[in-house]
Amino acid sequence: MRIIQENNQEPSNVYTLPPVVPREERGGSPRHRGRWILLVVLLVAALGGIGYYYRVPILNYLRGSSVIGEAVAMENDMASQGKFVSIGEERFFYCTRDGVRFFDGVGNQVWNQTFTMNSPAMVQAGELVAVAELQGRSAYVFSETGQKYAVQASGPILQLCLTKEGAMALLEQNGDHFKIQVYSHAGQLLMERFEEDEGIYPLAVSLSADGRVLAVSYLDTTGVQIKTRVLLFYTAMADSANTETGDYYAGVEEDGVIAPVLYTMENGVFAAVTNGTVFGVSPEGSKAWSIPLGNEVTAVSSGGSYLAIALGEEDPQKESLPEGTVLIFSDDGQQMASFDAGGAISYLKANQFGLVVGSGRSFWGVRPQNGQVLWQYQATEDVQDILLIQTRKGLYVTGQQAVLKVFEKQ
Repeated sequence: MRIIQENNQEPSNVYTLPPVVPREERGGSPRHRGRWILLVVLLVAALGGIGYYYRVPILNYLRGSSVIGEAVAMENDMASQGKFVSIGEERFFYCTRDGVRFFDGVGNQVWNQTFTMNSPAMVQAGELVAVAELQGRSAYVFSETGQKYAVQASGPILQLCLTKEGAMALLEQNGDHFKIQVYSHAGQLLMERFEEDEGIYPLAVSLSADGRVLAVSYLDTTGVQIKTRVLLFYTAMADSANTETGDYYAGVEEDGVIAPVLYTMENGVFAAVTNGTVFGVSPEGSKAWSIPLGNEVTAVSSGGSYLAIALGEEDPQKESLPEGTVLIFSDDGQQMASFDAGGAISYLKANQFGLVVGSGRSFWGVRPQNGQVLWQYQATEDVQDILLIQTRKGLYVTGQQAVLKVFEKQ
């Protein structure tokens, strides 16, 4: 890994963003539903887990990354699908097809664990990361001291999620059906669900912060109209034994929509993003809030306490907003602000330091609380990522290198 000096900064490390997943059109007669539903599941899997953001459009996903990181300037290894995750000022994980490395504050490698994955996905929760091979069977959880645990799935991994304490959930393909496994912070199997109901397909999973509750978004095609069902399960058998069904303990439904994106928000609400609404499910299992969307959703990103949604083409049959509008909602479903990029959104990344919005080669740093533009940057090359580590400081990633930049005030 070649380190490059730039702007008289101290050297550190580099990064990459995964490629675009081709657009797939929904459609077909009811007898072909199973084919495109499986395709939806596979596309969701390609996003790499429940981590920090999904570039969507709903059912037309772009493959996303779930990372925040810092570096000064380094060679970017696109062929190895390298990606960074920061767990603090200048401390980060670097994952490629060949393994995971951890670097300290000046870019010195602390440890390196090797493996071989064709399509590694890395998600972050606090100071931990989980790495899994999509369509493979290996999954790992790492802290800054090294591997916490590793598991072998019984079927191809479609999606994963992680909590700050280290609990992990895997959505797997199980023959013609699906399976969900939940592991404790120590890597012990807590829960295993076999999803074998005909016409009902799990699309996304998310865990509560304490790992006690599993939320699953299902696509239900058994009726005349499709519907989304978000069901909540206890991960401990002792808790499940006290439910009326001995299975899920609560859930909500939305007719006519599909929710392949599911986040756990900072206040404990599970936020489901669909092709027509975004809604919250409380830990008790009631609908906390619901917001109709009059545009195609082209990107969505969670900053923990807030959710940013980029709007695409307007729906002539609904009340719509201009394409390129970003709506910012708090985790209790209240609109905090909006931002108009003036064109189609090609990049969206939210974290605790702020929101980065991109349209082509134009990028803005936005304060989520009020929509204020904190900085603007006009790139002269294609940008893969801008990963904020402070309000105006972040890792600027291109196809060749990653550079630590301070962005000028607006």
